[in-house]
Amino acid sequence: MNVIGGGIYANSPKNLRISTSEIRNSGVSDVNVFSPLYASDGLSTIVTSSRFENYTDSVDLSVTTEGMAANNIVKACGSGLLIAGSTFMVSSPNVLIGAANEFLSSPDILNTEYDSINIPLDRFIDAGEYLSSSHAYQENGEAFDLTKTSISTVDGELVYRLNLIQQLSNGSTLPYAVDAGPNVVDIQTGPSMSFVDSNVNTGTNRITITDHTIPNGSRIRLATVSNALGAGTDGDYFAKVIGNEVELYASYTAPSTFGSQQGLSSQGSGTLQIVPAPSIPLVLNKRYIIKNVGTSMNWTSIGAKIGMVGEYFKYNGTAVTGTNGIVSAEDFVGLNNQVSPIITDVSKTPEEKALGQFQFKLTDINKALLYTGAFSPSQLQQKYDAKVGTAGYPTGSKHLGVAWSASYRYFASVGTIASGEWYVYKAGASPTTVTGGITLNDTSLKNSPQYRMVVNNPINITQGMEIELNAHSGFIISGGNVSGNPIYAQITDIQTITDQPTKKNVFLTFYNLLGDASSPAADGAGEAALAAGNLVKGTNGTGTINTVDDFVIAQGLIK
Repeated sequence: MNVIGGGIYANSPKNLRISTSEIRNSGVSDVNVFSPLYASDGLSTIVTSSRFENYTDSVDLSVTTEGMAANNIVKACGSGLLIAGSTFMVSSPNVLIGAANEFLSSPDILNTEYDSINIPLDRFIDAGEYLSSSHAYQENGEAFDLTKTSISTVDGELVYRLNLIQQLSNGSTLPYAVDAGPNVVDIQTGPSMSFVDSNVNTGTNRITITDHTIPNGSRIRLATVSNALGAGTDGDYFAKVIGNEVELYASYTAPSTFGSQQGLSSQGSGTLQIVPAPSIPLVLNKRYIIKNVGTSMNWTSIGAKIGMVGEYFKYNGTAVTGTNGIVSAEDFVGLNNQVSPIITDVSKTPEEKALGQFQFKLTDINKALLYTGAFSPSQLQQKYDAKVGTAGYPTGSKHLGVAWSASYRYFASVGTIASGEWYVYKAGASPTTVTGGITLNDTSLKNSPQYRMVVNNPINITQGMEIELNAHSGFIISGGNVSGNPIYAQITDIQTITDQPTKKNVFLTFYNLLGDASSPAADGAGEAALAAGNLVKGTNGTGTINTVDDFVIAQGLIK
């Protein structure tokens, strides 16, 4: 049959059978995406001996459980046959031909690392929260204990993330829009919306635009002919939206604080356009890693221990000051006016967690953001397309979708400590001769002494790890010029030990423990700390070296 627009739409079908049918010629330009058959999230679907031709999108049988698509001809229909996320699925033989009569070798499985447990977007249609199935994580066929931790006083936690995924021209995929900070622009952009003279409410900051698509808090650009609405009025503002009324403000703090109205003294015609906002705010209690320290950033005030590249911290809600600081949330950071949708853990009993069981939910509000709101497929696609090429995203790339993931984060022991010694800076000491085993002429240790350990049976220890020491006899950092400083330590070197294959020398640097760049330690500060007992060498005996292990236990696309 010849149809205008899409062909057969059968979302989440059960026992769907299509045989000896022809669905051809949508008759619509390539600008709009139409599928000859959309039957995603089906159960027991059979499509055989049929012909699908001349559509802009593929035959979509993704996320099908128990299905067969065989002996069909699919020609000039997107990527051909889409079966991503399907299980117990027979998908050959078929004849798959591209739009230029090229041979397509196999059905499209998307082939991304994010396709493990997909969630069809249409599961969000019904009112109320979305509750996932109960899952169980296993390793090597055995249940993984989701109460496991190497420090008994610190519980592990399930961490859920959402990421926007882009696909590059070579087919590889990676997350995007993960950075935040005072000078990181967001991904918002939109078409120009026109207004006429009578839409401008003079003496106020208000413009009336019927049926606009401007979200509250968006950064918008006012453009007229020669500042027609008043001297110096053309420019960028934040939009406070009340129905069809768009009010212009000079500043905005999420989620609802606007300041400094822009008065409009004259009527005139012009346009409003959503443009990227010049900052992405940090989210309370969200975990970030510092990528760029910027200029005069108040890192320690907002939750960081030191404020250095590679340091993780949780944002405590204090106002951010300074410029050009950049952090990564390791998931989608949201927009200037809208935080990312939140996935919430569903509580399980300790016994259920010990069997690797977990479950999650999305509230009605968060569902709506993904289904029809600011993070719906059409909204994200439009935002992405506007930034491809010179605007920021690689030419030939595309927005692929929204991925969810569940991770278990806990303290894991990565080795036992056999012995250890402090190394501090000593002015004038020989760089090759260590005095007393604890001092040497290494200026990098002036502010940041090292604790060098012999570690038995190290497991997955790598440079850059943030480390906790636990129960190591005689190890002390306390008192005097040490006590008032935050403690932050990273592994900065790992060395093998000749003829001792089960042991390694591990260098642990305690950054800014004795001073920092703005207030450096005196030449004798390290030796004084040792002499006063503020830094005490650990003795041989039982002890562990622990790091935060954060690994993915489940993931998929929301599509």
